[in-house]
Amino acid sequence: MVLQRTLRVVRRLSSIRRSEQIASEASVGGAPMHRKMAANLEILARGYGQLRTFNSHRPVDSLGNALPWFTYPAIEYLKRLNCSGWRVFEYGAGESTIYWSRKGAIVTSVEHNEQWFVEMQNRLLPGATISHRAERESYANAIREAGTQFNVIVIDGVFRETCADVCIPYLGEGGILILDNSDWYHETGKKIRQRGFLEVSFSGFGPVNDYTWTTSLFFKTASSPQDMSAPDPIGGVVLGPDAVDQWW
Repeated sequence: MVLQRTLRVVRRLSSIRRSEQIASEASVGGAPMHRKMAANLEILARGYGQLRTFNSHRPVDSLGNALPWFTYPAIEYLKRLNCSGWRVFEYGAGESTIYWSRKGAIVTSVEHNEQWFVEMQNRLLPGATISHRAERESYANAIREAGTQFNVIVIDGVFRETCADVCIPYLGEGGILILDNSDWYHETGKKIRQRGFLEVSFSGFGPVNDYTWTTSLFFKTASSPQDMSAPDPIGGVVLGPDAVDQWW
């Protein structure tokens, strides 16, 4: 553990030195960039891997591992969850399907784009079942064919309003309903809240895009305890074990 903390501190110091070099060479509105701004850009571009997503046009982390196309704050939360054995239903297949599968979840996805559906099928993901539905009603009702309830339901494809109307009975007790781009789908989010869900929104930057947006997680009020690790945000300040709960 001591070695790991030492290595992380070394990487942090190395990042600061790179940031200071960037700041000395860059400017914002004609004025020199503040070194802290440069450090923030370094975390976003290389720590989170956003620069890599710009080049690949796919949501991945700094090592090229698949990510859901959610905001980074939402991804930070989800990475703390132990999803082994969970059942996940996705409206919209993609890198997120790979992400959930690698976290040990059993994934069922529906995809409206036939070309993308074929590509995902060819990846032969363990524990993942992907179907193709092009029409609104068959797409939204694909969740009924699974004949089970899910720990997580993700609404991140087409026909989101209709999907939200259909899917809620199939969310298990203590489950999480995820609505991406909830800043665009105001009415959809409102309808979900009116059905007794607590909304927790995660706004910020994320993969691929050059703007911020919001990914919202909705929790049933009768939620069960979740198996979660301690927060460990990318680019965060590393503190000693005695510094927990202290504000500097």
